[in-house]
Amino acid sequence: MFFHIDESGNTGNNLFDENQPRLSYGLISSVTNVDALCVVEHNAIRDIIDDDLIHANILGIGGLVKIAPLLIKIQKKMKFDFDYYFIENSIMP
Repeated sequence: MFFHIDESGNTGNNLFDENQPRLSYGLISSVTNVDALCVVEHNAIRDIIDDDLIHANILGIGGLVKIAPLLIKIQKKMKFDFDYYFIENSIMP
């Protein structure tokens, strides 16, 4: 199994910062190695965005729209499973 994990809302050591009400983790998993099998698609994405790293918060909606066809192609090729986990600050005392 291969896993790619990303978080949103990480405030460092101040995990339950009231200004950041939700800590989220997204996880995609695959039985095959996306890094080895999607080199062509990844290089095409890097050419489009002119960067080595793909960060949605930097690309914004416009940037994501430009690479969406390649992301969809990767999803179909790899058949990822997606899981989403979160901790809601409002439920904490």
